[in-house]
Amino acid sequence: HLNIVMDFADGKDLETLIFERKAEKSLFQEKTIWNIFIQAVYGINAIHQLKATHRDLKSANIFMTKDGIVKIADFNVSKICRHE
Repeated sequence: HLNIVMDFADGKDLETLIFERKAEKSLFQEKTIWNIFIQAVYGINAIHQLKATHRDLKSANIFMTKDGIVKIADFNVSKICRHE
């Protein structure tokens, strides 16, 4: 069986947000940067606790909801680590 779990992120990916800010010549607020960073670190930690590695973590694979919630996506090249 193949199970695909999907979640909806009604915002944009982080790469798009960065390029938009660059085009507008504006900066993210420090509070926003810390919020994104901390959520991403918690997400990566949760992935590692499941003994998995993402292997393609980049700003284009970090999605945002309009409420500022971070979603890590694109696990196509992820790897499950087996320790025996």
